[in-house]
Amino acid sequence: MRANAFHQQYIELNDHEIWFKKRLNDPEVIMLVIDSEFGPVGQVRLDRINSNLILSYSLARQYRGFGLGKTIIAEAIDRLPQRHSFTIIAEVKENNLSSRKIFEKVGFSEVAKSHKYNQQIFTYHLQISPNKQH
Repeated sequence: MRANAFHQQYIELNDHEIWFKKRLNDPEVIMLVIDSEFGPVGQVRLDRINSNLILSYSLARQYRGFGLGKTIIAEAIDRLPQRHSFTIIAEVKENNLSSRKIFEKVGFSEVAKSHKYNQQIFTYHLQISPNKQH
């Protein structure tokens, strides 16, 4: 999982727990955990920045390669309240071809390439409008 993260350095468990609790209690964060009878499958997190949502997701290693990334992202988007127009933004490392393909399959458009976090990053947008399917 760390290989596709923007910040790849090791994170101490205590530091991660503090960060996680803050996110869970932040009204500007939507965090969805996908579970199955076999255990946790993955998570989708959306951070509200102004009128946009920044999407990040991860799948447990044993569930990768089965098309679940597309499924969990599409399901997360379908569960969002759509009373106003907004944009969902996703940033993906250039070499993370799986995630880039997943975002394109869900309907995101590549809008920019930039050098960020000391690496090449692709930025994708998905415009959501009330009562309009993505």
